[in-house]
This record gives sequence, structure tokens and C-alpha cells, in this order.
Amino acid sequence: LVDDNTVGRYALSRLLRREGFDVTEAVTGQEALQLAVAVPPPDLIILDVRLPDMSGFHVCQILKQQPATTHIPVLHLSAVYIEDSDKVQGLESGADAYLTSPVDLPVLLATVQALLRVRHAEAALREVNATLEQRVAERTTALQHEMAERQQIQTALFQSEKLAAMGALLANVAH
Repeated sequence: LVDDNTVGRYALSRLLRREGFDVTEAVTGQEALQLAVAVPPPDLIILDVRLPDMSGFHVCQILKQQPATTHIPVLHLSAVYIEDSDKVQGLESGADAYLTSPVDLPVLLATVQALLRVRHAEAALREVNATLEQRVAERTTALQHEMAERQQIQTALFQSEKLAAMGALLANVAH
């Protein structure tokens, strides 16, 4: 949860904890970027747009450009940037959702749950893709080995046929 407003951050953090979420808090964009690469990384980042050191839009862009953080869903939550153009800018910066404050708790929780479901589904898909890529690599290696073996056998067969033909020719000449 990244928000420079102490009261708002405290209230939202308390609500999320009450719903069973583990919450790590940050005040600045720089803190958010540092926490995003922590081990384990966060499952979701709720990011205010107005921060003291950089805009939340910029933080989101950086997160989405880094391979280690690109898969972390970002939810912009702003009480100041509430126009449709702000929402468009937030989503174009890479945010996965954009809500404005004050937000009803059920809407916030449903959005958080939906983003987490998508994250887990994408993680499972990446795992399946990695397994498939590994299988393809293994089969490609095996196929290359078989092709090299076949080439060796064909070369040996060609050499033996050549020798047999030469032997037959020499036998005819000797006869």
C-alpha cells in the first residue's frame, strides 16, 4: 500500500488487515519500487497517484518495465486524480485497475480479489508455459541427437556400399 497520506494509509491498511491481507506500507514512490523487488514480492500494489517524490503513474511505468515486477498487479487509488482522463492515463501507464476515493469497501475488496485471481491464473499459465518450453527443449535435443546418429549411420552405410562396389569391381577386374 503506497500512499503519503498517513491517515488514509492507516485506515485502508487497517481495513485490509481486518479482511485477512498482509499489508506492507510505503510513503514514497522510491520506497514502493524497493519493496516491489523484495523477497517475496508483493501480490498486489495499491498505489496512490500523488506521491511526494514522483507520480504514481511513473512508479507504475517503472514497475511494468522491469522483468522482476512486471507481473505484479497495480491498483491506482486516488482521491485527487478522479477525472476520466486521469483514469485513462493510469491505465495507459500500466495499471491493472483504477479506483477513486472515497471507495466503497465492497468495491475495493472485489477489485483486489479480482486482481489477485488474475495474478494467480497468470502465474499458473507461466508455470505451464515454462514446463512446455522445457519439454520442447528436451525433445528438440533428443531429436537433434537422433538426427546426428542417423547421419552417422547413413554415412557408414554409404562407405560400406562404396567399399562393396569397389570390391566387386576389383573382383571383376581380377577375374
